[in-house]
Amino acid sequence: MKENKFIEKFKHKPKSELEYKIENASLYETDAVEAAKYLLENYSELENIEIAENTQTEFQFKEKAFFKNKWIYRLAVFSSFFIMAISFWASDINESYDLIIWGILNLLFLIVLISKHKKTLLLLKILSGGALCFLVYRYVNFYIILGESDTFTLLIKDMKYLAVYLFIIFGGELIIENRKVKINKKKRYTTPYKNNA
Repeated sequence: MKENKFIEKFKHKPKSELEYKIENASLYETDAVEAAKYLLENYSELENIEIAENTQTEFQFKEKAFFKNKWIYRLAVFSSFFIMAISFWASDINESYDLIIWGILNLLFLIVLISKHKKTLLLLKILSGGALCFLVYRYVNFYIILGESDTFTLLIKDMKYLAVYLFIIFGGELIIENRKVKINKKKRYTTPYKNNA
């Protein structure tokens, strides 16, 4: 078909108007009638093209937690997994409830770290508080309730845990931040056809 300026002009017109132009061909230019016929023959195809052209990408944002240093994040995940695995393994051998609780605490740390939820820092602070309470309970149980020893000794490994948990509670903002991550969501809609004469 030769180039016809009416095709572009009529492509948003409704079917009824195109049919009217064909039925009253004597009132319109030959090219206008030809364009109307062409558009009616290809109406469903043009409608699909119009829908595709008006398909727009709508962006949504989701807030997630990120460690400012990826190596600290990897170390935290590895440590939580390692301590959890060792605690559960040792509790099976020693039949110790303390080690089971310690394993569960580290499992929760691991889940929170992997999830990268926007409340990761808050959850880590709560878990750190719980871990500190557990450490205090262990020492109270060992030295006061059971009276296993007369002299109080703070183990080096527990000093490390204390330092890490206190840092998370009071300085977690230095290593963890929340960022918005873009999520694509397609939204389809059609432009209504204009009813111009």
